[in-house]
Amino acid sequence: EWQQKNKLSSWGARDEKTLEQAFDWIDREKAQSPMFVTIFPCGTHHPYVVPEDLQRDHPEIRWPRRPEDRKEKYHHTVRYADWVMGQMIQGMRERGLLENAIVVATSDHGEAFGTPRPSNWLHKNELYEDNIRSWQMWIPFKNGQPAA
Repeated sequence: EWQQKNKLSSWGARDEKTLEQAFDWIDREKAQSPMFVTIFPCGTHHPYVVPEDLQRDHPEIRWPRRPEDRKEKYHHTVRYADWVMGQMIQGMRERGLLENAIVVATSDHGEAFGTPRPSNWLHKNELYEDNIRSWQMWIPFKNGQPAA
């Protein structure tokens, strides 16, 4: 029932609702460090969907100018994922979970938009760098702030 109510696409639930579930678990379990929590954002996966109410209520998640442009829709969902990541950091800070923490953000694959060949879309059909390049970012925190 929860998944159907909060469905974003065939990939799964709305990213901010998944984050709420993670915080519900942390609050219920009174989780203390060390802990490991993983959140998999679905919005940045085809068909690149951002909930309409968030687009309306949060100007930082602006509509794509050309919704028919797949690359622009993808960038739109990256802004959505960035907004959710900001909500995650804020929620962690409010719970005192950033006093001594490492937040790791990573991608599961690259995304191609017709380069280097027009037939190269998404990530599963070719082995070009656009399709397979992944990234990872480690953000250490001390006393609630990113550490240098």
